[in-house]
Amino acid sequence: MIIILPIIIFILSIYAVPTANSQVKAPQIPPKVEDNRIVRIRHFLESKNSPLASASADFVIFGDQYKIAPEILVGISKSESNFEKAGDTTDNNPFGFRCTGTLPCLRFRDYRTAVWHLAKTLGTKPAYKRFRETGKVEDIATNYLSGDKARWSRTVSSVREELK
Repeated sequence: MIIILPIIIFILSIYAVPTANSQVKAPQIPPKVEDNRIVRIRHFLESKNSPLASASADFVIFGDQYKIAPEILVGISKSESNFEKAGDTTDNNPFGFRCTGTLPCLRFRDYRTAVWHLAKTLGTKPAYKRFRETGKVEDIATNYLSGDKARWSRTVSSVREELK
């Protein structure tokens, strides 16, 4: 019986169901190679003194996975949090997810998870289908925010162009 108990505990731990308090964590996908987009994004974010420079590879990895230009993801971080230098910089939420003013902003475990969440949202959610068809930043703004959509789109687009 003494030997069986640790085995049972081990088996139960393998099949344990996550609780409601569990944090979602981005999948661990290593970059194929250190491609020039990662280097370009890292240098760009470092030049802005952004803590997001540490997530440069994630912009490319998850952008590629969900077929979203990494430059757009970086641009959204500029528009929403000035590259995570404005607003609540402790929530690991440089994209303004659920920051409506009436609710607290969504908190992420780390920047990697936030980038993954944004890329997955834009790449899979029905609200962004039109953007996936057109590639126009304005089609993200339609559903992404309630504020000045034209200004937001110009900001995202300018970062996109600067990183090309």
